Amino acid sequence: MKISELEKCKTELDSIKEEREKSEHAEAVNKLKAYVENSGKFSQEELNSEIVQNAINSLNESWLKAEIADRYVASLSAQPATNKVETSQANPDINIVLSEGNESCTSADVMQAFFYGD
Repeated sequence: MKISELEKCKTELDSIKEEREKSEHAEAVNKLKAYVENSGKFSQEELNSEIVQNAINSLNESWLKAEIADRYVASLSAQPATNKVETSQANPDINIVLSEGNESCTSADVMQAFFYGD
């Protein structure tokens, strides 16, 4: 092969490589843009802003995810806490009827009988 033929092949390979890189970049940009839009944490105006567009186009995923996380946490702290946990209280004076002799006693009597054999 001649040098001119090799140079021609090299330029073709370089252009194919460049096209592949552009398509991979465009795919990554579209994926990141969809992620940011689906997060629901940016208004349409913010999505069209220069800072967000620059972050998407430069694939600054860490900044975008941090911004989404910050906005999510802020939205949680803005909501009043409505998680009320119900608990039950122990009643130590529950009467237990023993099968022998139908005697009525407290739970403390049962535990004492269990531990001390009374």
